[in-house]
Parts: sequence; structure tokens; C-alpha cells
Amino acid sequence: MAAAARPLVSVQPLPASLNDMATDSVTTVALPDVMKASIRPDIVNFVHSNISKNSRQPYAVSKKAGHQTSAESWGTGRAVSRIPRVSGGGTHRAGQGAFGNMCRGGRMFAPTKTWRRWHRKINVNQKRYAVVSAIAASAVPSLVMARGHRVESVPEMPLVISDSAESIEKTSTAIKVLKEIGAYPDAEKAKDSQAIRAGKGKMRNRRYISRKGPLIVYGTEGAKLVKAFRNIPGVEVANVERLNLLRLAPGGHLGRIINSDEVQSVVNPIKKEVKRAPLKKNPLKNLNVMLKLNPYAKTARRMALLAEAERVKAKKEKLDRKRKPVSKEELAAAKAAGKAWYKTMISDSDYTEFENFTKWLGGDVGYCVASLPIPFFYFARELNVMYYEFVALGLDEDDMPEINEETLPDEEAMARLGVVEAVEKFKLPVYGDNDDEESAIGNGKASNASKKHI
Repeated sequence: MAAAARPLVSVQPLPASLNDMATDSVTTVALPDVMKASIRPDIVNFVHSNISKNSRQPYAVSKKAGHQTSAESWGTGRAVSRIPRVSGGGTHRAGQGAFGNMCRGGRMFAPTKTWRRWHRKINVNQKRYAVVSAIAASAVPSLVMARGHRVESVPEMPLVISDSAESIEKTSTAIKVLKEIGAYPDAEKAKDSQAIRAGKGKMRNRRYISRKGPLIVYGTEGAKLVKAFRNIPGVEVANVERLNLLRLAPGGHLGRIINSDEVQSVVNPIKKEVKRAPLKKNPLKNLNVMLKLNPYAKTARRMALLAEAERVKAKKEKLDRKRKPVSKEELAAAKAAGKAWYKTMISDSDYTEFENFTKWLGGDVGYCVASLPIPFFYFARELNVMYYEFVALGLDEDDMPEINEETLPDEEAMARLGVVEAVEKFKLPVYGDNDDEESAIGNGKASNASKKHI
């Protein structure tokens, strides 16, 4: 919520009887924007609780506590728990449990250590926001009264007095000033609330406690009013350059009464222009940022897209060609081209110098073999003879080597009518009309036509 602030605030003058330097008259000053800031109790409470942790002193129990005895477990089988027990006898202590946190005289659970994370870091903006909220809350009478301050006789909230109060040297004069501006009842309330602290703190050099009174904020470094007001119970003094949230909102509660004109004159106005750090964008995902870093990226990106489109187009055309049905004419043309290539390969081979091999390759051997109606092993003898003839030609020998006919079919199978006709049909493209060559080869001798050409 925002403070219900007025545009102007009155400056309370000091009587001449209280201060010889008091020459100020009643004037008004513009209420600064800090008094109109948003009041956030949640931020104030959070920052206060974290700042107050930074003044803690580390503490821990002794490392030896609970373990300064000799104790061992009795183990199983004795119908007792397995907690370590004090050894010995003749005393009540013997046999009692030790070391455990559930045992009398044992250590505590999770013994405290001095290396605990005692301090807390608070964001600077959060601390500033909390201070501003505490200052703005001091200008709302309802919040100040809800905190327990006596402000019934205060002429105006926020309470601003003249700069001549900084020259006050005596505590008696300071009390008169508080009575004059109507803030002394709050100081009296703090004085009367002094009591002895409950708990062990009374033994630790913090025996007495009391309520908080007015907070005097001044602006001149080394002002005399510091010594004048510091001895009044409940009254605290703070420099405007070193405002502390622990004093502006004790206990994390907003609405402490503040008497100062320095707050209005020193604090900065609200910053309306919010400067936020620009969001860093990823050049790999943002094209505009990439172009700032690399102007060629646009051209490279375009070329990559065009190349990808060409690849997709070429792949589609290739698939369309493969999936397109082939006509009979195209198949016939492809078959003819294959036969022509085969003939070219045969004519260009290195075996053209062998006459019989050329005839065998040049003839329609494949057609003859493929058209035979009997198994191919019936031609094993004729092929075996041809193989040994090639061996004789390669070795440049006149005599044929001995033919091994262990794998050849028997004579009865070779004498069948169908086999004889097939063999004759196979001999024609291989030997031609020279039947005498066959007889010569059959006798194990190579003819002149079968000899290697030199």
C-alpha cells in the first residue's frame, strides 16, 4: 500500500529559550517522494530477519561432550539394547547407557559446529527497498500508533524539526526539545518499560530490556546533538547517510517515529526511469543477432537453403525415374546394348591370340549350354579335354597331359542318344567343321591349329 502523504510538511521551530541559535520560523517543505513509496511489510520483515543474523557469534558444544567415558556395547544375546554401556561395577553408573543422544550424560543429536553458515547475503535493491518502506511507514500515523508509540501530542507526521537542533549539547535541553515537539511521552513510555530479561540472557550481559522510543535522524557529521540525546532511555540517533533498517523498523515492524528534516533534504527522489539489463540473445537461434556478428551469415544461409532445395529436387527426380515403369522397347534396347558391350569386351580381351579360345568365346556357347535339356555334368569330359588343351597351349607343349577321368560320367551314360546329340551340338560352335581336331585331342595330341601362335 502507498502512504497517504501530503504534498507539504511543516518544519517545527525551536523556541529561543531552548537554543540561542534558533532563528528559524515556521516554514513548510515539499514532502519528498520517498515518503510516497510503497510500503512492503514482507520485504521489510525478510531483510530485517536476514540482517539481524549477521551479528551472531558462532557457538558450538565441545567435541568431547558425551564421549568422555569408556563404554562398549554388550552385543546381542543378553536381552538388552545394543547401546554402548559404561564398563566396571560397584556403582550405579556401571552398566548405564552412554554416548547416545537418548542416554543420560550422552552427547546431543547432531552436535553444533562453529562452521555453520551464520551470515546471510541480501540483495542491495532489497535492502534499499526495505529502508524506503520503513521511512514511508513513519509518515503514516496509524502505523506509528499501531506499533505502540505515543504520538497523541505530536503536531504532525512525519515530525520535522529545524536544523538548529543539531547544536544542542545538554541532555536537559534535549529533554525540553522533546517535550516541546510532543515526542517526550514516547520517551517516557520507553523509560518506564525497562524490565529484567526472561531467560539466560540476564546472565550474558544483556540483563535489561525496554521498548523503543523516538529515532532522531540528523545530517551533519559530528553534530553535538548525538551526545545530548544518547543518554535518554529509548531515544536513538542515526545519521541520514547511514540509516539502518534495524533501527528504522525494530523487530521487522514498520512505523517507528522519526524526527528529522534531513531525511527530506538528503534522500534521492524516486527513479522513474528503470534501466534493465538487455536480454542476451543466442546468435544461433536469432538471425538478427547473428547478422550483427557475421554479415555473411545471410548469404551463407541462402546458399545452404538453395543447395538443400537442389538436393531434394535431384533426389525426387531420381526416385521418379526408378519408380517409372520401363516399356518393352526400352528393355529390348538395354538388352541389345548389353550384348554389344559383351561382344566389344570379348574382341578387346587379351585372349584373342588363342584361336580355339576365340572361337569358343565368339560362338553362341552360352545359348547352347542354356538350351541343353540335360544336366551340365554330362559335358564334363568335353570341358575337361578343352581345359587340358588350354594347359598345353599355355605351357607351349606338343603333348597333352594325362587326363584324369575320375569325375567323368560312365560310358553308358555318355552313350545315351540325348547325350550324344547334345555333345555334338556343343562341339559345333567350339571346333567348327574340323572334326579331325577332336580326334587328335581325344588321342592326347594337339594339332597345329591348337598350338600357340607365336
